[in-house]
Amino acid sequence: MELFARRLAHLMGEAFFNETSEEPWTLARPLLKDSRHAVESWAVRRLSRSDPGACLGAWDKWVEQSSGCDDLVVIEGLRQICKVWLAEKADLSIDVHPAFPDAMAVLVGFPVVAADAALVSQNRSRGPFSNWTMHRSGQFNAQQIGYLAALRFQLEGKPGDGRERDLRLDARQVFRQASTWLTWKRAQSIPALFDAKVVPAESRDQNQLANWLAGEDDEFSESAARVLKHVEPFKSMVKLPSEVQRAVRDELVHPRLSRRSHAIDLVARCNGSPETRAELNRFPRKEPAVVKLKRLTSLRALGEDISANERMLDQLLRDDTLDHLPLLELIGDVGKPLQTLGSRLLGHLIEAIHFEQEDGIEALCRTLKRVDAPIEKLMDAKRLSDAKREAVFQAMRSISD
Repeated sequence: MELFARRLAHLMGEAFFNETSEEPWTLARPLLKDSRHAVESWAVRRLSRSDPGACLGAWDKWVEQSSGCDDLVVIEGLRQICKVWLAEKADLSIDVHPAFPDAMAVLVGFPVVAADAALVSQNRSRGPFSNWTMHRSGQFNAQQIGYLAALRFQLEGKPGDGRERDLRLDARQVFRQASTWLTWKRAQSIPALFDAKVVPAESRDQNQLANWLAGEDDEFSESAARVLKHVEPFKSMVKLPSEVQRAVRDELVHPRLSRRSHAIDLVARCNGSPETRAELNRFPRKEPAVVKLKRLTSLRALGEDISANERMLDQLLRDDTLDHLPLLELIGDVGKPLQTLGSRLLGHLIEAIHFEQEDGIEALCRTLKRVDAPIEKLMDAKRLSDAKREAVFQAMRSISD
């Protein structure tokens, strides 16, 4: 989020935040019913200095497609405007990042509307029946928007001054906490935005990246892992400095789950040393199913035989919280050595047919064929009815066709 703020300040000029210190907040809440007018009269005017036609065209197109005037419509329209404006300026990969328009909508002065639209609830009623639905909107949740709003105030040099009361409660709490921290940084003469020259990037020395990877700062560690995935020499890990290899092995046993997960992704994109592969093949008992699947996928990508992990794969198939499509792809890639999983796969196929899950039916049928499962014997063992047997045969035939 700080990178987005730094980049926007560079594109618009450091004085941009001082130029717009009061106007957006006065428009955000009191004139919510006129939010479309607020966007047109302020945000579009500010962002359209280079090409007003493109930004106004994006806004008009969104208005024509939308009905009503709620927070979601307004903020989505503003995202469309920001996306068009950024596309004009794009000369770095961050300019086309999908989260940048969302961050920009907050930083240009509409955090109240953005926070309200982050979690949308709707009530539908028809006759004696009614139901509530809730869904997220955008790349950031309300808490992250609260931090972005606090950062924006800090860049203005006016942290808070009571205007945060218009934010929804969860965003407001984070806003106040972040404002306290940012004010302390300002008192210590620490800039609100970190120096872009000292963050993990492909231009950094690999030993420095290794130090960040194994360091105490979780954000820098995960950023260094993401960078290392794209470093060209990392395709052959044995050619990298021993410090990098040791850092990856250490990360594979790190107590923080997100850091272990990044390290597993890192190993999957390189030729891991024997020590690293051995560490990757250790499965902590309480590790989440999604991380275990990632370990197995990485081992398979490294050319390891994972058929010995049949019992674990069977446990993953029974885990309803896991996305089974990547798991089915992995099982199918191993093929016939995992034929004994056929009964479990057939059970899932019958369930998918019952609930008419087309993607699941196709994936399960293909996996059953790839492991060469004896379908008829499995159906006899399960004592399926004639109707279910016919449904299974029909599904299998549709894939073969």
